[in-house]
Amino acid sequence: MFPGQGAQWVGMGRDLWRSQPVFATRMEECEQALASYVDWSLRDVVLGAGRWTGSRCCSRSRSR
Repeated sequence: MFPGQGAQWVGMGRDLWRSQPVFATRMEECEQALASYVDWSLRDVVLGAGRWTGSRCCSRSRSR
């Protein structure tokens, strides 16, 4: 999904999700693909919503 280097600037993914329909569509597809493996929402993490404001998602993965 991403090369592992992080965003080039803070909020880059959020800005792209909100302004670029193709990016938003692909991210929503990724969110759906992740849904059965994690207990967090990709949208919430990227957009900084709810419990994810200032948090990391990586420690919240569900075990299979």
